[in-house]
Amino acid sequence: MGTMAESGSGMDAREIAELRRSAIELFGDYLEKFQSGAPEAVLPFMSLPVVMVSAGRVAVRETSEQVIAAYGEIHDRLRTLDYGSTRAHVEAVEVLDHETVTVRTLGIRYDRHGRAIEPTQALYLMLGPDGGPLRIATLVAFITE
Repeated sequence: MGTMAESGSGMDAREIAELRRSAIELFGDYLEKFQSGAPEAVLPFMSLPVVMVSAGRVAVRETSEQVIAAYGEIHDRLRTLDYGSTRAHVEAVEVLDHETVTVRTLGIRYDRHGRAIEPTQALYLMLGPDGGPLRIATLVAFITE
C-alpha cells in the first residue's frame, strides 16, 4: 500500500485509523460488486447525488436510476473489450475530517483470458455524514495509457 496521509484535523490516531480502514473496505467491497457486471450492485456504495468524472466530462447522478444507467454504459463498453476482472489496490488514503476521506487507487483491467487490457486509476471522495457509513460521493476515473 502507498502513502497514508494523516490529516484529520482534531482527530485522534484511532479515529483516523478507523476511517482509513472503513474507506479501504468500502473500496474493496465496491470493486467486488462492480466486477459482478450488474450495474445496480454498486448502489449501496454510492451517496446520492454522486458526481462522476471520466473522459474529461462531469456528470451528476441524482437518482439510483441514473447511477444504474451510467454503470450500464460502463459495463457495455467493458464487454466490447471481453472484460473479465480488475485487479486494483489502494495507493493512498487521506482522512480530511470526521466525515470525509479521499482514496486513490491503481489497477489493471483484464480480459476473460487473463490478458491485461487497460490500466486504470481512480480517485474517490467518500463521505460519512453524521457518523454514518462512508459512501462514494465523487468518483474520478481515468484510463492510463
